[in-house]
Amino acid sequence: MSLTDTSHGKLRIFLASSTVFFLVLILWELHRFHDELTRLTKAAEKIQDENLAAGDRLEEALKGIAREIRDKQIQTVQVVGEGGRVPTAPVTGNGAGGTGEPVAERIVDPEQPNEDGSYPDVERPVGGMFVRYQAEPSTFNRYVSNEGSITQILNLAHDAMMSIEPNTLDVVPGLATSWEVSADKLRYTYHLREGVQFSDRTPFTADDVAFTFGVIMDENVKADAFRVEFENVERCEVLDPHTVVFHCKAPYWKTLYALGLMRVISKRWTQHEMERLAAADRASFPAGGYGLEPGTKGFGELYNTIREPSVGTGPYMYDPDRSLVTGLHVTLFRNPRSWIHKAHPGRHNYGAIRFLFLIDELVRLNELRKQNLDIMVVKSDHWFDSLSKEKAITDNYDYHEYSFFGNGTNLVYWNCRHAPFDDARVRKALAHCIDRETFGREVLKGVFGAYATNYFFPNHPGWSKDLEPRLLDLEKARRLLAEAGWRDTNDDGILDKDGKDFAFTFSYPSGNLFFERIVLLFQRDLAKVGIRIEPQSNEWKTFITNFYKRDFEAACLYNSHSDPFPDPYEMFHSSQVGEDAGNHSGIQDAELDRLLEASRVEFDRQKRVELFHRINHRVADLAPVAWLYFGKVSVLLHKRMHNARVTGAGLTLWNQFIPEELRWYDDRGQRLERPDGWPEDGWVQWDRQGWIEAHK
Repeated sequence: MSLTDTSHGKLRIFLASSTVFFLVLILWELHRFHDELTRLTKAAEKIQDENLAAGDRLEEALKGIAREIRDKQIQTVQVVGEGGRVPTAPVTGNGAGGTGEPVAERIVDPEQPNEDGSYPDVERPVGGMFVRYQAEPSTFNRYVSNEGSITQILNLAHDAMMSIEPNTLDVVPGLATSWEVSADKLRYTYHLREGVQFSDRTPFTADDVAFTFGVIMDENVKADAFRVEFENVERCEVLDPHTVVFHCKAPYWKTLYALGLMRVISKRWTQHEMERLAAADRASFPAGGYGLEPGTKGFGELYNTIREPSVGTGPYMYDPDRSLVTGLHVTLFRNPRSWIHKAHPGRHNYGAIRFLFLIDELVRLNELRKQNLDIMVVKSDHWFDSLSKEKAITDNYDYHEYSFFGNGTNLVYWNCRHAPFDDARVRKALAHCIDRETFGREVLKGVFGAYATNYFFPNHPGWSKDLEPRLLDLEKARRLLAEAGWRDTNDDGILDKDGKDFAFTFSYPSGNLFFERIVLLFQRDLAKVGIRIEPQSNEWKTFITNFYKRDFEAACLYNSHSDPFPDPYEMFHSSQVGEDAGNHSGIQDAELDRLLEASRVEFDRQKRVELFHRINHRVADLAPVAWLYFGKVSVLLHKRMHNARVTGAGLTLWNQFIPEELRWYDDRGQRLERPDGWPEDGWVQWDRQGWIEAHK
């Protein structure tokens, strides 16, 4: 080796050593910088928390002042319609649409006024816990499942831009203070309430509305059941932090309400939750492999994994540390930052609302007898035959019986895609073989709203009073079947046609006494006219899967409306016959399609109501379903609950309260000292952390 080679080697070693030294030095400096940044971040967070805490203390102090002047002052917050901002919502929340009068939002007691226009002076103390029941949801992510239990629970935590006034069913300002619709019915502008906070103290803005809409419309989010409402909406535009505009591809009368009643989730919370979930599962969601905005790559797949509910602006809130006890219950706590408590004092007075996860009816009844439930829906025959005679029930619970728009209709779907149900004469004949009168008298004890004859509920202007129900009439059924070619050609007692006996399977969900009894009556009377049916009951998941796949001949179900603005398009239009769409019977009729399409673009309320009546009569002629009963609900409510009123929306919680001396739980859901009169056999404390004490 030469001298030159040795020198070069030493030089290379020197340069390598120097490089390592400088790299170590740089890494050390970066570490110091990271530590300093972390320290500063924590200091900033501490300052922020101290500021928020100070704000809360100030808020509590101001509440004391506000309470002193609340009953003496009526404060006009905003007159909707001022400056040309006039809402196009109807003032008669009947779903008929049209242009409404300007709405003045006032801070007043929420009771209906007395005859002289004054409001009753009812003091409603805040506090205590209301205990009800619900099926345990598969998730608390409201936009990946349309389970009714999710809606029931989370509607207390999530607000919409519009609200439905329970007494009148008017649409009134919610997160939006006013709205307007363009002359061509293609632009819907909502002006949002300022100063609103989510329960985590972050501000509510137009970005949250746009984000919520984007979540629903992302095709990879499992929100199909919600997306159908907005098929005509093209995009959402944010004009400023408190104004959003929705642009539509085609006019549709219900768009104003569908958008206005969309429950808003927090963009900030959702994106933080998505980041947290992605960091915990990098194998499925590698960095850079997903977006945080709806419509971007990987957004839907990641959003679908969220299990907890977003924070909301509603009167109650979900606490991730103490709300959910898996398998037992979920508790929502009164949200002290909700704008509703300031705008509408006297509403939402319970300090907490607990949902016990109870499915079995016998278990619920036992908990009711022990007064572990404050409310329960009961079957009318069960009430009249037994519960009304139980002193433990009648001493502690009041019985309420009522109809409201949320009550639905029991009905039978005929699968019109296949013989013999492809003949309207057959469908009408079968409807005349259902003994509604006997069932209503002996099983329902007369507790039902009306014999159902059409899609709408009885107090909706679209309800056609001139349509008569198809009651039991076996002679008429025989004539219709004979006209359709069904005769007993071999004298075996069963009608036949083209060599086939008239026999079919009748499907219904198991465990439902209503369906089981109606099937028995139906089977009895069909046999009298020469038709054989095979009852087929399945547990709900199997039943509904087969139903959506159109794997049924006839099926008994319950159909209800989610808001006071029903539209029969989805149930009867030919475009909706596919799997998971709403036309379950599969009826296809050009005249009916024309009427349904015309009603969607008719913004004049009276003209649209006239179209609804024509639709009802056309559906009656086609008979794709057999309408049974429009429902009535029988409810037991504990007498500790004061100021319970049945409204147009049912027996709502919005104006109830528990006097302090009658409270059995505090606002955190903890059991207070056992009061006098509490059942001697004890109670069940539905909490996981050492408090479960059954039958002490």
